Amino acid sequence: MRLRVTNQPKPRDPVPQGELPPEPVPHWPGRHVDLPAGQVYVRSAPAIAGAEPAIFIHGLGGSSTNWTDLMDLLSRPVEGQPAAPVLACAAIDLPGFGSSPPASGGYSINAHAATVIQLIEEQGLGPVHLFGNSMGGTVSTRVAAARPDLVRTLALVSPAMPDLRPRPLPMRLALAALPGVGPVIMGGLRRLPAESRTDRALRDVYTDPGIVHPARRRAWVRHGSTASLSDPAGVVARDLGGALRLVPRHHHPPLPRASPVPPRSREWLIDRKRSHRSIW
Repeated sequence: MRLRVTNQPKPRDPVPQGELPPEPVPHWPGRHVDLPAGQVYVRSAPAIAGAEPAIFIHGLGGSSTNWTDLMDLLSRPVEGQPAAPVLACAAIDLPGFGSSPPASGGYSINAHAATVIQLIEEQGLGPVHLFGNSMGGTVSTRVAAARPDLVRTLALVSPAMPDLRPRPLPMRLALAALPGVGPVIMGGLRRLPAESRTDRALRDVYTDPGIVHPARRRAWVRHGSTASLSDPAGVVARDLGGALRLVPRHHHPPLPRASPVPPRSREWLIDRKRSHRSIW
């Protein structure tokens, strides 16, 4: 099933400059898309005719819903800036994440990149604006290196790239992937109340957790109260093992030219640089 660009979407107000919506927007609807690598779930925001396609890739432990608010902002015109580009935004749940079924071909960075490449090719979307956060940033760079013809611009939000600086959270994730140690760590986390786990995650990811809308936090607490993993340590080890293999075995040619980040995306990223940090 092909993704569709809505030529006549429901009327949506322009984005006021310097303002965010008072209430968070609902998560965008999605559908399962059949690819050679397997089935993936893709969420799309309504797009006007002529909007340039953009694909959003989440990080380790994330899903397509991570991009809800940014997709809302980038898929609407900017008040007072009629020439500002508007994007046709689609966010993928990588295999085994969100609403996508488990992967059949592995969870390595290369496997995830191959899935994204297939999505772009099968849906006839390229070249696209490619957005990636954390592990999704690493996947995005692998896509751009392997298939630069499919990437119009590359926007990386705290990508999980090699970093020599010691940071607590990456070390905890690495420990959680160790046999014998992981089950103990994950078991302890599961015994914590969902509210405590949520607040801990927010402190890890946000410099100022107070900027998170209360409605978003309540939704995450509810999810944490109902979600369960039969083998949480195994899931972390599976995904982290793929994410840690950052150095490719084969040389990829460099991008033929540097592609600038779309202006609206750049402004959004700069505005939030002091408020967000990567889980890596």
